[in-house]
Amino acid sequence: MTEKNVEQGSNVTKKRIYMFALLIMLIVIIGASFKLFTSLNSKDVTEPVAVALPAAEVEERKIVEHVEEQQQEQSNQGLTEQIEPELTQTPDLHLVEVEPVKTLPQLNDSDLSVKTQLSQYFAKQTLKLVVQDDMIRRFVVYVDNIGKGKIAKKHSPIIEPQASFTVVEGDILTIAPQSYDRYTPFVELFTSMTPQQAVNFYREYKPLFDEAYEEIGYQERDFDDAVFDAIDMVLTTPIVTGNVPLLSESVVYKYAYSEWEQLPEAQKQLLRMGAKNVKKVKSALKGIKTFLETSE
Repeated sequence: MTEKNVEQGSNVTKKRIYMFALLIMLIVIIGASFKLFTSLNSKDVTEPVAVALPAAEVEERKIVEHVEEQQQEQSNQGLTEQIEPELTQTPDLHLVEVEPVKTLPQLNDSDLSVKTQLSQYFAKQTLKLVVQDDMIRRFVVYVDNIGKGKIAKKHSPIIEPQASFTVVEGDILTIAPQSYDRYTPFVELFTSMTPQQAVNFYREYKPLFDEAYEEIGYQERDFDDAVFDAIDMVLTTPIVTGNVPLLSESVVYKYAYSEWEQLPEAQKQLLRMGAKNVKKVKSALKGIKTFLETSE
């Protein structure tokens, strides 16, 4: 055998050895992979297998996790900043002060409450012209009678004038001017309240007025009707200017003109107040009537 043939045979032998070694390694790898796959799918495996990572890779993962946490915080902060204006931008709320509902006293105990309320409108000296007992009932009875053209003197809500009625005697008997003047303080009392104030006071105590009105027999009629009747009675009273001639009969005086003498008692009483005072009373009552009608 030549040297060349020996060398070729040696190369063939080496190749065979390499091929055999690769085949053995391939079998070992396949077997190990099959064993690993079988163990991972086994029911006996309960815990993950800890794999030791290189220190560099561990450090790299920590950096990545830290960056992700910062990004998540920034994302959350940005979301909060977007939502925050919606939470703070609330419409302006206008607080409305609600007045407490006033509890009315019992009708029998209402005088003090009524007097206290009237003292806000009348001076102390002027308020002395008002009768201060059973005030609600007096007003109701008096108004009811006025509406019928009568005068309920025993139930008058105001005191009697201090000065007496006087006349001027001459060829014709007439009412003295000072007789008109004695009613002026009462007219000033009545007109010192504005129509709106008078209606507000009336509405505030309306339940008590209604109760007193029912007591005198009007269960099915509203007291407002009686008030309007009384107002209309006053408004239809004629205004007499100049001297008012009278006739003297015994201890009483009568109007010389029959059209005045035939007027309802309430209207004849108004004539004794004088034209100036009657005009003021009518003007105030017109305003009160207007507010009563619009507040219904």
